[in-house]
Amino acid sequence: MEAIHHSLDKKWGLDDLAGIAGMSRTNYSVKFKELSGMTPLDYLTYCRLEKAKQLLKESGKSVPEVSEAIGYPAHEHFQKLFKKKIGKTPSAYRKENSEKV
Repeated sequence: MEAIHHSLDKKWGLDDLAGIAGMSRTNYSVKFKELSGMTPLDYLTYCRLEKAKQLLKESGKSVPEVSEAIGYPAHEHFQKLFKKKIGKTPSAYRKENSEKV
């Protein structure tokens, strides 16, 4: 989990995460789900989208810049995933949730 939080933008794979933990992919996945209630890659997606929500609310970064910052170089994919998981586009989310200065 710590590795994910420190490098959200990294192209993580299950092999990478299991290797950092010094475990097999299977053991890592089972233990991770026991502890977090999510698969490692679902947790990674969750963390990325939470960071994206924060950046959309608090930063002046464009949607493509936010996408890059959280590890989605193809911002079209990020936009589709964001809408699927959050229920609105990144731009609509920003508009509704921007901090008023």
